[in-house]
Amino acid sequence: MPDAASRFTGFAAGYDSARPAPPPDLPAFLVQWSGVATPDVVDIGAGTGLATMLWAGVAGQVTALEPSADMRAVLAAKAAAGPAGPTRFTILDAVAERTGLPGASA
Repeated sequence: MPDAASRFTGFAAGYDSARPAPPPDLPAFLVQWSGVATPDVVDIGAGTGLATMLWAGVAGQVTALEPSADMRAVLAAKAAAGPAGPTRFTILDAVAERTGLPGASA
């Protein structure tokens, strides 16, 4: 069985057209539920950023973890071209089992 990174190699360009986007009101719901007005968010398995980019203008910091270089490249282009605003995006080569982030960082 392929690992998390190689499983998506070569598919990043068409990934967004095949995957449904999360509901646009998801960040507002999660902010209300958490009680944190400007949360720091960690998106594990961020892929091309379908959910990551929903946090632009909502979160203070978004850390996107994605093991596939192809997927990270698409996400990085989206983050660079995304709306200007206070949200900072960090994109890391990492998996859920080894995020490299300190405990309670988001």
